[in-house]
Amino acid sequence: MLVFKAMEQCSVAEAVLAYNRGFSGYFFDQSKTPDTLIWKMGKEELSPAHSLVAFVNGEPAGIVLNGIWNRGGRKIGWNGGTGVAPEHRRSGVGQALIEATLQIYCEQGVELAALVAIRENVQAVGYALYRRIFDEQGRQTTALLFQCEASPGRADREAIVASALAHVFAPLDQELHRLTVNLPVANETTTRILQSAGFSTLAEQVFMTRPLA
Repeated sequence: MLVFKAMEQCSVAEAVLAYNRGFSGYFFDQSKTPDTLIWKMGKEELSPAHSLVAFVNGEPAGIVLNGIWNRGGRKIGWNGGTGVAPEHRRSGVGQALIEATLQIYCEQGVELAALVAIRENVQAVGYALYRRIFDEQGRQTTALLFQCEASPGRADREAIVASALAHVFAPLDQELHRLTVNLPVANETTTRILQSAGFSTLAEQVFMTRPLA
């Protein structure tokens, strides 16, 4: 039997298990510890009250992370990730999570929903992590890229990254602020494609430490 619980009604262990099972099987590691999941929720303004954990026969089987923001007098619903355990993929659990999320948005008076979907494909070839920002009239003003990768070893790696970037920064004929944030210098493929498209470096970050003992 499929049952949904608000994340705030679950134990931290249940939420972490649901997340790690839901996002397992991809070529990039998304696993979380209790501390890193809590950090993600806070950093991305996600709400335990509006996020859901799916249980199948009493076991965590999926998760959807939601945030509801007030921006310019409007309520915006943000889906920060939806994942389903491998054995329950393509069984309707993911669709049911999205439908339950949209119901929450309606109940909360959300005017604009922004959903992130990750294809449930163990053999994923690439991904992009990004955010689109909209003004009070619902028009997109900004596209922010955080990560863009292709599966290591693929001969068509550059084409995969180029296709993902074209999606992130589309529509290309619309005037937008197109930015990257915290993009690793080591990501040479993505950096090279962005530079060839006219992107330039505004600032670089360094990681500094100081021994305390």
